[in-house]
Amino acid sequence: MPTPRTPVRLKVLAEPNTDPAKNLSVGIGTPRPPAWLPREARAEWRRIVAVCSKHPTWLQHTDRAVLTAYCLAWSVYREAAESLVRDGVLIPGRSPSDGARRGLVKNPAVQIVRDSGEQVRRFARELAFSPDSRQRIAIGPSEEDDGDDLFDF
Repeated sequence: MPTPRTPVRLKVLAEPNTDPAKNLSVGIGTPRPPAWLPREARAEWRRIVAVCSKHPTWLQHTDRAVLTAYCLAWSVYREAAESLVRDGVLIPGRSPSDGARRGLVKNPAVQIVRDSGEQVRRFARELAFSPDSRQRIAIGPSEEDDGDDLFDF
């Protein structure tokens, strides 16, 4: 089995005589969310940052754009999924060709859930939010692991 890759941020921290604060690849602190994010996206941001704060080298200021995209995709996914659950997979059609019977058509939320779900999955992999991607970059359990998982809902 090959040795997992170690991110530059962790390599720098492991090197003796290296001040991580002077290295540009190592961010200090956690990124702040953009003010324009919807409420659901901001809630996801806070949840992610709280969980990742147990690993100080995980999220950095340079990850802000990807984290923003992830949280926005999550917000869109959640809204579309709630609509899908509420209205169902098939909804009444609006086309005049349906005539009096008003046939059923596929709910557009199905495609939105599919597309945004794929975006969430890709951004989660990019940010090492999945078990497989965490293993690839050697993010192990935190020193104070309390059993909280990144995807506890």
